Amino acid sequence: MSTFLASATEPAAGQVWSAPNYLLLLSMAAQGFGWCILPSALVAEFAPQGGLVALDIPGWPRAISVDLLWNKKAPPGAAGSWLRQHLQRRER
Repeated sequence: MSTFLASATEPAAGQVWSAPNYLLLLSMAAQGFGWCILPSALVAEFAPQGGLVALDIPGWPRAISVDLLWNKKAPPGAAGSWLRQHLQRRER
């Protein structure tokens, strides 16, 4: 299983801000600290109405590879099977 995601982009230069979790990032972005990468479902549920704007950036949203593994002796149940099918559809 790969646990390393190589980045093809250069590290950020200049002033950079970060936070230990998405909710804090969302709060900081809503307060005007700058831009950040957030899950769209989180923004839809917790962001103030009209407080944040999605940026139209080439190459975004970016896709990442995901390895899906399970034990041969314990195959996935209904939820695991749904997840596998969902991920395979999104890949195409």
